[in-house]
Amino acid sequence: MKKTVAIIIFLFCNTIALSQTYTKGQIDSLIVVCEKYIYDMNGKTKPLALDIIKHSEKIKYPHGIILGYELIISNYGFLGDFKTALEYITLAEKEMPKIQDSTLFIGIIRLKGDCLSRTGLYQRARKEFNRSLRLADKIENKDYKHSFKANIYNSIAMTISKQDETNDSIFYYYRKCISEFQQRTTHQEGKKRSIAQINLNISTCFIQIKQYDSAAYYVQRALKLLDKKDTTVLKLNAYKNLGDIHLGKRDYNSAIYYYESILDKAKTAHQIYILSNAYSKLSTIYAILGDDQKSRAYQEKFTIINREINKSEKDALEVSVKNIEKKHDDNVKSSRLIFNVILSCVLLLSGIVVYFLIKKLKNTKAAKKNKAKLLYEKELELERLADSNKVTLQEVWQLAVDKDPSFNTKFQELEPDFYDKLNQKAIVPLNYNDLLFCAMIRLGFITKEIAQNLNLSVGAIETRKSRLRKKFNMISSEDDLTIWMMNL
Repeated sequence: MKKTVAIIIFLFCNTIALSQTYTKGQIDSLIVVCEKYIYDMNGKTKPLALDIIKHSEKIKYPHGIILGYELIISNYGFLGDFKTALEYITLAEKEMPKIQDSTLFIGIIRLKGDCLSRTGLYQRARKEFNRSLRLADKIENKDYKHSFKANIYNSIAMTISKQDETNDSIFYYYRKCISEFQQRTTHQEGKKRSIAQINLNISTCFIQIKQYDSAAYYVQRALKLLDKKDTTVLKLNAYKNLGDIHLGKRDYNSAIYYYESILDKAKTAHQIYILSNAYSKLSTIYAILGDDQKSRAYQEKFTIINREINKSEKDALEVSVKNIEKKHDDNVKSSRLIFNVILSCVLLLSGIVVYFLIKKLKNTKAAKKNKAKLLYEKELELERLADSNKVTLQEVWQLAVDKDPSFNTKFQELEPDFYDKLNQKAIVPLNYNDLLFCAMIRLGFITKEIAQNLNLSVGAIETRKSRLRKKFNMISSEDDLTIWMMNL
């Protein structure tokens, strides 16, 4: 009897809560609360964001509707579920014709660019970022303008880092990003987290070019901005970067500590990219340390989660392509409607008008062919990405250590353009031994390791380096050969 009464009371209270209408002020307060949970791993963002959208629709509050969509899209982006994020972006875009203030959509447009970037559609992503920047310049509130532009610059920098562009371009946009955040005068807690995120992104760039001391400096800057009890994804990324730094310095025990310390929290938060990185690196480390059992175990976990990532990115790409198709089809339908209207007038016009209408129809068919070509090229790109994972840096590095005869072949699969670039820079032709020597430098072998591998003294290796430096007309005596090789 008591249980029945309790259930009735619960259902009654729930009905009252569902029927309640929020004011704009209450919705704005709910938005502030939800923004605090974006980086957290407690699963509160989605239900809160859906509540914001629902109550905003009840009172026809555009600001709440769009920010609700922006929050839920951001959450799915952090989880790596770009397919669902793109689906919510499509829903948000349907609201655009109903809302006069186009600046409300800056965040949605930027997030769309982020999702397109993740699926490899970099040019389309850059168009969305440029579009959002133009809208951001129209915002009168300076704090909002700085915040939006900072996030857009961050997205541009991250997209550039995935393409073959110079590090100067990447750091240029990160500097602009930090400058915009620092000009904000309100929301100090959010400002700290945002700048912490940028510092972690800069750290990742330095890790990629093997400048580990610089990378560590930016991680520490990020950690100082985060609370010690912080349990957000930002802390996981910081520890992931520390693991990468120690791995790069061959401090394997420290690297293991940082990677293994984030596994449970990353699983809870479903941070598949962080998990994938940790599993891959742990497998590599244990292989180096000779613990084949642990290496295989982590390799199996990496394979499983990598399949999930590939599926997620493929699904997101399919959604992107479907949206492109839909937009194209909508344009075709619109064109056909206009065509039908014009056709009724064509009966009174000359054959010249008919000629232009036929030409327009041919252009429509050509556009369909271009769409099919785009889909085919994307399928080829996905296959290429899958094939590119067959030869790994770990495998090539180990072949070099083992003095395996297949090392040179595998290295050329991993770095197909490296030898060509060397020969272009050389004053005189390079011999086979020169190329192998350069390959080991490119892989990060230090002088002592190269000496052990080639059964030569450290002094002999330094002499070979000096001779090799003279063979390249772009290297002065002060240049560091290793850094030059890494940047080639």
